[in-house]
Amino acid sequence: MKRVVIGAMGAAQVTKHFLPGVLLIVPADRDDIVKAAQDYLKSGGHLSGIVLSEEIPTSNAVLKLAGTFPCPVLVSPLDSYTVASRVHDLIVKIRPDDTQKIKLVQELIAAHVKLDKILEAI
Repeated sequence: MKRVVIGAMGAAQVTKHFLPGVLLIVPADRDDIVKAAQDYLKSGGHLSGIVLSEEIPTSNAVLKLAGTFPCPVLVSPLDSYTVASRVHDLIVKIRPDDTQKIKLVQELIAAHVKLDKILEAI
């Protein structure tokens, strides 16, 4: 992940920020932005991931679209700003030769990330 983009503008404006390495954080009810992300990804674009934020009911159409994305899609009950702030606070650089950090991250993911639940949700 190289950059965080909050989808708080219109779909036409946010697409200008779609670049490889971008983590898109967007309120869960912004079907227009999710559709714009789908169009970008279908055209060969790449995103690091998408976070659907806030405790807003997500439409079945958005959930269906998210299931087709080639990048991770997560759902968070937190608002977009809080998600972006927490992501910013967590950014850690791990170099390919830093085997100790890589091993630690793998262990943390294995212990705390419920991959089956993530896959079920998308």
